[in-house]
Amino acid sequence: MNADDPKHFDSIIGKSWMAMKLLQNQMQAVIQKKHPFMNIEQFQLLLELKHDDGVRPSELAYRMQRTKSTISSLLRHAERSELIASSPDPKHKNAKKVYLTMKGHRVYADIAPIVDKELLDSTDGISEADQAIVAKAMEHIIEKINPEWLHDEW
Repeated sequence: MNADDPKHFDSIIGKSWMAMKLLQNQMQAVIQKKHPFMNIEQFQLLLELKHDDGVRPSELAYRMQRTKSTISSLLRHAERSELIASSPDPKHKNAKKVYLTMKGHRVYADIAPIVDKELLDSTDGISEADQAIVAKAMEHIIEKINPEWLHDEW
């Protein structure tokens, strides 16, 4: 790819971008078959909270690489759907913490195996050696764009 002939999807990054978009769309369709009110972003929110329940919205925004307004919208929808609940953060008087509800745990448990299967199926036929090369390349890109994200412990 060069400035004179921008064939974006012919480059390795372009192909990666398209593969991730297609995978995301596939997972979106699978999720909505099971739970029509859910989308991939909401599942990612549940995934983050399942991993580390009781975090502040700003932390979720950072982890999910979304703006605060996007996270606010996701949280409002999830709260209306009774997937999450929030409570004041005792350490920061103007902040709140977000938690999965029992319904949120059930929906996550219902969808997670389906998403896991889609992820595994997407790499079916790709050798472990090739997967390691792709993983290293993706880590390099993440390191270049947002090194803190790759090395943060959460």
